[in-house]
Amino acid sequence: MTKSVNVYAELERRTDVELLANHKNNLVFSYDFSSKDQLDDWVVEGFGMANIAKGKLILEPEFHKPMLAMQKDGRFSNENLAEEYGDELADLVKEKYPSIVDSMYVNDVFRGGHFNFWNKKQTPDNYSISFDFESLSPEALHMIMFSAKGLNGKDVFSDKLAPRKGLAREIMYGDVGLYRISYFFPFRKTANMRKSPGRHLTTVGPDIAIERCEKECRMVITKWRDEVNYFVDDIHVLSYKDKDPLFSGNWGFRVMVLGKGAYSNINVYELNENPIYQKTVLD
Repeated sequence: MTKSVNVYAELERRTDVELLANHKNNLVFSYDFSSKDQLDDWVVEGFGMANIAKGKLILEPEFHKPMLAMQKDGRFSNENLAEEYGDELADLVKEKYPSIVDSMYVNDVFRGGHFNFWNKKQTPDNYSISFDFESLSPEALHMIMFSAKGLNGKDVFSDKLAPRKGLAREIMYGDVGLYRISYFFPFRKTANMRKSPGRHLTTVGPDIAIERCEKECRMVITKWRDEVNYFVDDIHVLSYKDKDPLFSGNWGFRVMVLGKGAYSNINVYELNENPIYQKTVLD
């Protein structure tokens, strides 16, 4: 199968938003992955593996290798569509976990095979999260989830919430509220921000990470009061001002089956002042 043509238009990059150094004044916790003990602060949810190699966190879906090989052989496109690759992925999962496959179909499409990697520690109400990211696969998709909390006010690990096994609809249409930014999607070429419950597309920006696929890039997410901003290598990607904002909560990464990545130098800071400078015409 030949690769499809991307239908998204080029997005204009904003140069009027600057990230201030105060976004890293008050460190709350960090991970340099110098020890495997640091993995104790994380929880795998779904079909995924987390390992440490040379000071980096390696996140790899359990069925990544065979699925990527199928994609390279032209069995399905690079559009990251479960409708295309769901049957092949379901066969792999069924071979190893036959008892749970049927529960992962949504409207007759297999939606399993991906995973969430949650941090056990919660952020403050106002915070920044920064990390280095390098894609170890030419295909999509990676996401960061933040300000995540049960609709009952409990953290995402509460036994009062419905059990989850790594399906997107569990966090997008279930009993959890969160923000989610997706990045490194070479076909789509956009970084998308969504809010749950409801999977509301709040804003879209250029996917700077795909331009740096041969090297590591620095990502920063800031959440100050009612506004979220996202930067890659100091380039502003997107902003969203929420009329009904989320605050403190759990956070973590989500990786879809064709994606694989290295994460390092993770820092979470508390914000005591706005880390964003909005340039004006006079500047």
